[in-house]
Amino acid sequence: MLLGAGMLAVVLIALHAWRDLDYWNYSEGVYALTSRLLLDGNDLYGDVVVAQPPVMFLAGGALLAVDDSITWLRLGMGAVQALTAALAAVAVWRLTGKALAAALAAPLAMLTPWAAHEHGLLTPELVGAPLLVGGALLAARPGRAPAAALLLSLAVFTKLPFVVPALLVALCAVDRRRCLVWLAGATRRPARPVERDLRSLDVGRRGARTAGHRAAHG
Repeated sequence: MLLGAGMLAVVLIALHAWRDLDYWNYSEGVYALTSRLLLDGNDLYGDVVVAQPPVMFLAGGALLAVDDSITWLRLGMGAVQALTAALAAVAVWRLTGKALAAALAAPLAMLTPWAAHEHGLLTPELVGAPLLVGGALLAARPGRAPAAALLLSLAVFTKLPFVVPALLVALCAVDRRRCLVWLAGATRRPARPVERDLRSLDVGRRGARTAGHRAAHG
């Protein structure tokens, strides 16, 4: 495992040095700014209308609270990716029982084309990945259904389409019924403000399109 940790650290440093701050897209900018607004005391579902559930913005706000810089945000998200890679190594160890396979899994998980391209970015996929993998690892153990469901529900409230893999993990859990019950309970109440916010965003977009159409056609 020391070998895997060492290789993971080398890959993490190399990726950060390679990517640095050279990739800045519209979505990442919106997510980072929204996290900063949240940190300034704005309400995501009142003062600011967002198109994603709150967990990613909470993670971004937590990082920016330590140091208000893009460099720190990239380092923090790189650490989140490293956590996902370490959890993947644990999964490989459980499946194969081979130390070499587990040691190679962590750095290789960081070097897939998507992971390398998105390295260090504040995106829902990077925030949700360790929650899904961690939930799957817990779901495979007896007596861990509540903790697994909690992580899976956090993944869902990082990006709503994650409900599909979260449900699949719960269906494959050792304690399937308990995991499904806890997952349903953990996602029911928090979903209401998110759903309301997404509806208001959709209504606002439709209203803007209607106003634009009327202005264009007199």
